[in-house]
Amino acid sequence: MVVFDPQWIEQSNIHMKSMLDHKRMWYAAPPNDASYRGTEEQVDGFDDAQEFIEMAKMQASMIIGEQNSKGLTSFKMPESLAQLKKKERVRKDLYSASLLLAWAAKEYFEILSGNMKRNQTYTPVFVTA
Repeated sequence: MVVFDPQWIEQSNIHMKSMLDHKRMWYAAPPNDASYRGTEEQVDGFDDAQEFIEMAKMQASMIIGEQNSKGLTSFKMPESLAQLKKKERVRKDLYSASLLLAWAAKEYFEILSGNMKRNQTYTPVFVTA
């Protein structure tokens, strides 16, 4: 299990919010072409993907930021939703996956541009297979 540093969590949440606000991170939209056809398996897979995308957008819209006692911004679900029982509980796992993808994209483009920050505890490297 990986335990993320609270400062990284704050930085990554702020970075992803910035990406969404400045339209540098987009969620896929369904095709607007009524003639879209594929095999039944492709259409089912597409429908499942759209459902996941809508759930990720919903989860991202529910996250709220609050300053904690240590001065860091904490990003979590509203208390009213966090207290629901297991079956009705709202999850934020797709939000977390989006967060990791946004940070990975940031690191990737920093590697490509050569503008990596040198005050990090590690230096990201792009490995090709």
